[in-house]
Amino acid sequence: PTPTITGTAVNDATVTIRIDGNVFGMTTATGGTFTFDVPTALGAGSHTVTAVATVGANALAVSSPPSAGVTFLV
Repeated sequence: PTPTITGTAVNDATVTIRIDGNVFGMTTATGGTFTFDVPTALGAGSHTVTAVATVGANALAVSSPPSAGVTFLV
């Protein structure tokens, strides 16, 4: 299965999605929310997702600490 990850972040932030500690991709927050469709199927079992929001670019970029992990079953 390829779940959809949703959450909140500052408008226009780039949100990096990690599942089980591995980067699965990035998306942009719009209107304070983000949606990310996991691009590859996950194996059966328990998985944990975290997100980091980044605003700005290059030397001016500021990132949030990683979100609390959310564990889900496939």
